[in-house]
Parts: sequence; C-alpha cells; structure tokens
Amino acid sequence: MSRGQTSIASFAALLLLISTTWFWKVRILIARADPIGDGSTLLLVRQLLHQTLGVAGSLDLRAYIATLCGDENAPRIADFLGELIGASSSEQTCSELRAARNDPQIMSLWLRRSFVEWLAAECARAPLVLVLEDLHWGISPASSIWLT
Repeated sequence: MSRGQTSIASFAALLLLISTTWFWKVRILIARADPIGDGSTLLLVRQLLHQTLGVAGSLDLRAYIATLCGDENAPRIADFLGELIGASSSEQTCSELRAARNDPQIMSLWLRRSFVEWLAAECARAPLVLVLEDLHWGISPASSIWLT
C-alpha cells in the first residue's frame, strides 16, 4: 500500500469514526505530530488544547477550567495550560507556576499533571476520542505524557 493509499484509508476510517460518534454525541479531538519539530509531544498537547479551549485570553481560560474542574486545583490547571498554549497571565499566577518557570524538570512535571487532570475532567464531562496522527513522531523516551 502506498503512502497515498494509506492516507485515504486513514481518512475513510476517520470519517466512519466521525459518523459513528456523531450519533452517540462523542467529541473528537485530532492532533498531528511533526517529525521535524522539537517538542512534538507538546505540539500534540497544544493542538488538543487549542481545539477544545479556543480561547485567546487567560481570563476565558480560567473561567472555562473553573467550570470544568470546579475544585481548588482549577487555578493551577488553568495557569499551566495557559503557559503551554501561550495564554498565560503574568499578573495572576499560582505559586507552582512561578517556581516551575525557574526549573524545567518541575515545569515538565506540572505541565503533565495539569494536562492529565484537564483531560480527565473533559472525559468526565462527555465521552472523548483522541485521534493522534503520526504519534510515533510525538513520543520520545523522555516523554511519558501519553502513557499516563
């Protein structure tokens, strides 16, 4: 099977998935890894967040996460997701984010934790299907976000 045939087969499978999930009111988020870019795992996460959130400012993000999560962790989750998609607020940030900005390992840990908590809240709200194209480009030995 050639690359073109593979793409057509993948597209047909995706259309079948969409038509099936429409009936059951399942949400579908699609992200595609980039073989060239660094941080491809974070690129996938950013794409998923942008599709779901679609917000430009951190105030909208905070409000959305507060309604979705509804617990004391909502401000932290919103701050780290905002940092990830470039919608962070420098005035109102949680202490964890301020500390993580000085240590890449701590930042990685909190980004992963916040993403997983957000994804769990999204799944609790309604069924969710993640379509991760070319995932092999987005997984590295140092990246365990998809295994969590």
